[in-house]
Amino acid sequence: MRKNGVVEQNRCYHLVSRLAHRAFFLDDEEKDRAVALMRRVEEFSGVVVLAYAFMSNHFHIFIYVPSAERRGLSSGLARAVPDWATDKSVRTQECVRTGHGGCRRIM
Repeated sequence: MRKNGVVEQNRCYHLVSRLAHRAFFLDDEEKDRAVALMRRVEEFSGVVVLAYAFMSNHFHIFIYVPSAERRGLSSGLARAVPDWATDKSVRTQECVRTGHGGCRRIM
């Protein structure tokens, strides 16, 4: 896993994340939820989402980080995405472990 680097202003970044245990678990409803969260974070943080793609087991987001003066509040993305990913990982692990609860088999 790549370590977090320094986020510089006035730059573009390609963000990639994959679900835990190579699970295939993002259905259309969850993709819509992820896009809605991404848009809220974009508005809160001042980061600009230039492009994105959500697939069943991973996502790509291409962002532009403007200068602090243009951005306003910062670090919203750093807080919100891990919260969503952690919540998703916990639910995925529970489905794998129990094999029930309305979850389809994902491994």
